[in-house]
Amino acid sequence: MVNPNQSPQIPKCAWSRPLGQGWQTYYVVRYASNLDDGPWHGAPLGGFGAGCIGRSPNGDFNLWHL
Repeated sequence: MVNPNQSPQIPKCAWSRPLGQGWQTYYVVRYASNLDDGPWHGAPLGGFGAGCIGRSPNGDFNLWHL
């Protein structure tokens, strides 16, 4: 039975990344493409195939290619 007063235990094999932490090595584009929005592009809001607006890890809005 699950105890609602106890926090879930994160497995030792899981990794974590603090919010707002920058990149260790900067993003480099191998070749120019109109489908590459750079390192700060996140998943689209509403899930894949649900729309054309997304949010980056920084919290700003950006476009998504369908």
